Amino acid sequence: MERRFWVVRWLGAIIVVGVVAGGYIVVTSPSSLHGQQSLLPKPAAVTTLPKAFSQVSPSPSPQRSKVSPTVPTTSVGATPSPSPSPSPSRSTGARSWPTEADTGASGALTPVQGDVVLDSPNTTYSNKRVHGTVAVTACGVTVRNVEIDAGGPPTDDVFALWLKQPATCAATVDHVTIMATPRPDDYMTTGIRVGYGGQMTVTSSKIVGPQLGILGMGSGLVQDNYILLGATQRGDHDDGFQSDGASGITIRHNTILNPNAQTSAVALYTEYGPNSNILVVDNLLAGGGYACYCGDGKTDNAGHPARASNVSVVDNVFWQKYFPSAGYYGDARAYNPAGGGKWENNLYMTAVGSITARQVPPAGIDQ
Repeated sequence: MERRFWVVRWLGAIIVVGVVAGGYIVVTSPSSLHGQQSLLPKPAAVTTLPKAFSQVSPSPSPQRSKVSPTVPTTSVGATPSPSPSPSPSRSTGARSWPTEADTGASGALTPVQGDVVLDSPNTTYSNKRVHGTVAVTACGVTVRNVEIDAGGPPTDDVFALWLKQPATCAATVDHVTIMATPRPDDYMTTGIRVGYGGQMTVTSSKIVGPQLGILGMGSGLVQDNYILLGATQRGDHDDGFQSDGASGITIRHNTILNPNAQTSAVALYTEYGPNSNILVVDNLLAGGGYACYCGDGKTDNAGHPARASNVSVVDNVFWQKYFPSAGYYGDARAYNPAGGGKWENNLYMTAVGSITARQVPPAGIDQ
C-alpha cells in the first residue's frame, strides 16, 4: 500500500469539546444509528526481575472515581480494587468514549527508577510507577495498573512498553498509563511496541504523547483505551494504532486522536501481507492524513496480492476535531468492499461535538 509522508507544522491549539458525563466524552446522537524501527532503546539502569517473581499473584485492577476529564488522574491515592466492566454503560440517545480521566493507572504506585525487564512466564507486574521503559520477554505476562514515562536521556528510538515475547504467546496490558514526559528534548517513538507480531490484549489504558500509539500487533483485542499522539517529530509516521498484514484483531470502543496532518488514527497496512478478520467498531477517530487506512492493499512488498478479506468498519464516529474531513486529506482510504466485510453506520461528528446523521462513505480499494 502506498504511504504518504508529509511534515506539517501544527498551528492551532487543541480545543476540548463535548459534554462530560460520568468521566466520558459524551455527545448526543440524533438517531439510534449508529518506519518501524526495531532498535532496542539505550538502557539506563536495568532492573531484571528474578525468576522468583513468577510466584507473584495477579493484582486486581483499580476502580476509579468519576472525575472531570480535564483533571489529570494518573494517581488518585486510592487502593486498587477490581477492574470495572470493559465497556462503560451508555444512556439512551447518547454515545460515550474513553477520556484521559477514566483510563490508565490509578491508586498507590510504587516508584521504580530505570528500565525494567519482565522475563518470568505467566506473571503479573502491577502497581508501579516506572521512570524508564518496560520490556516483556516471557510468555503470558500481564502488565496492570502501571505508569510508564520512558524517562531518561533522549535516544534514537524509545519504546515505552516493548513486548518482545515469542510470536506464539500472548501478553496483556490493562489500566496502563504511558506518558511522554514534558521536556523540550523528550522523544517517544512508540507507546506499545509488539516486537514479533504476537497476540496482545490492551484494555482501559492511556497513551499520551508518542509518535505511534500501538504498533505491530498481529492479533488480539484493543478496547476502551484513550490514545492521543504528540506533535510529529523527525518526519515520523504518526499512527494511533498500526498493524501490518494482521489477522484476528478487534479494535473496539477507543478514543484515538492524531492532531497531526499526516498518517492516521487507525492504520491497517499491507507491506507484509494482506489483512483479514479485523473488526473496527464503535471508536471515536480524529486526525492524521486519513483517519483510517482501512486494510486494503494492491500488493505487499514482495509483489503478492494484498486485498483485504473480512475487514469491517462499523459504528465508528469520524470527528472533525482537527480537520473538516476528519483527516487532513480525507476521512478514510483503502477499504475493499468486495472482501466480505462491512462498512456500516460510520458517522461524522462536528468539531464542536455533535454527531450528525451524515454517513461516512466507504473508502475505495487501494490503487
